[in-house]
Amino acid sequence: MHRFLFMLLFLPTYLIASDATVVLVKGNVTVDMKQVVLGQVIKEGKEIDAMGPKSVIQLSFSDKSRILLKHGILKIEKPTAGQETFLRLVKGILYAQKAKGNLNFKLATANATMGVRGTKFFVSETEAESYLCVCEGLVSVSNNLSTAEVGIKEDLRVKPGEKFEKTKANDMMWALALKGFTEMI
Repeated sequence: MHRFLFMLLFLPTYLIASDATVVLVKGNVTVDMKQVVLGQVIKEGKEIDAMGPKSVIQLSFSDKSRILLKHGILKIEKPTAGQETFLRLVKGILYAQKAKGNLNFKLATANATMGVRGTKFFVSETEAESYLCVCEGLVSVSNNLSTAEVGIKEDLRVKPGEKFEKTKANDMMWALALKGFTEMI
């Protein structure tokens, strides 16, 4: 019994921090082809499918970070040392609010990798591009050809195999990005 408690006390937090709790679910949302239910814990390595036109899921992580996925597919990856959360957006729309803290939050898309620290941001992933708009804080974005630090009210579009540049978010995209956070609970 003491050995078990000792192991539990010294278990690295990055091994268990990626598990997420469902705090909101609407429409057809599945994990392993089973309907997701409120309060369900989704473990790392699982893929969330929220592909119906009105399908939405909100997850809360142990560090109080939250994400809202709309009409998309998201995988919770196993984090590496020093990371708390590692997500892969396959397609769809993701609103994320990273809690402030020491550990990193990483989001990967088909076209870029995003390192996040205490911030709010919006990502849309389609076959044509990955789009990012930062509502608060800073997101570091990179691919094989470019790197950028994207700040508040800035955005960028990353197309397959192309360099990218950050720009000032236009009013329509800024409003769309902010709207998602009003839907979070």
